[in-house]
Amino acid sequence: MAENLEKLILELLRYPSELPWLEFKHDNYEPFTIGQDISALANGAALEDKNAAYFLWGIDDSTHEIIGTDYNLQNLKKGAQELENWLRGLLSQNADFEYHLVSVNGNNVGVLKIQAATWQPVTFEKTAFIRVGSYTKKLQDHPALQVRLWNKLQNQHFEDQAACEDMNLPDALKLLDYGVYFDLTGINPPSDQNGIAHYLVEDGIMLSSCMRPVRTRRISDEQYAKESLWPWGIIFWDGITDHKGSCGEKIY
Repeated sequence: MAENLEKLILELLRYPSELPWLEFKHDNYEPFTIGQDISALANGAALEDKNAAYFLWGIDDSTHEIIGTDYNLQNLKKGAQELENWLRGLLSQNADFEYHLVSVNGNNVGVLKIQAATWQPVTFEKTAFIRVGSYTKKLQDHPALQVRLWNKLQNQHFEDQAACEDMNLPDALKLLDYGVYFDLTGINPPSDQNGIAHYLVEDGIMLSSCMRPVRTRRISDEQYAKESLWPWGIIFWDGITDHKGSCGEKIY
């Protein structure tokens, strides 16, 4: 997991600027700011069709240089309460996040992975926020974005949600009865894992964490439902193949 997170951090630093689902900070752990940003980033991820948003500490937000953070969010408190529990208490129930402290080249980087909003906007203190440029704003003050976000959320499909994430290829394949897939399609099953993954990626059953679901529908909707090959959504794997493919590449 730590190795995957380090690669993820380096990938995120390649973006030229902050995004609706990506925020860089050095050592700003002001509790109310974090809560509002979690709401904004979760909603921004949903708006941009991302499965998750990321809040990184220990990064110079101008140069994107890794300068390290002196704090660990899991050790911080708001009054007598742990900061993480305080945040969860004021965020809406559809807010979900996890925190990791990762060492990159001798510097600590805090990584807050925030799941995209589902079904309704994520709120903090009963108010929804959104990213506008590099600023966090109240969603209600931006009606055009509010309408777009609600349209996205109301058209979400359970089957397109991630069932598991950040998995290596062998572990991801263990969760799928992919033999049923090849029986239904009439395709000769490849003898190697990369070959199997190629077909599953093509049909949106298993995706690199940098990709979005696009199903070619070799199998009918009725067969999908009947066979329940992947009843819990889509398996997201880390995009690393045995032949050193990079995140986002399809496997051939």
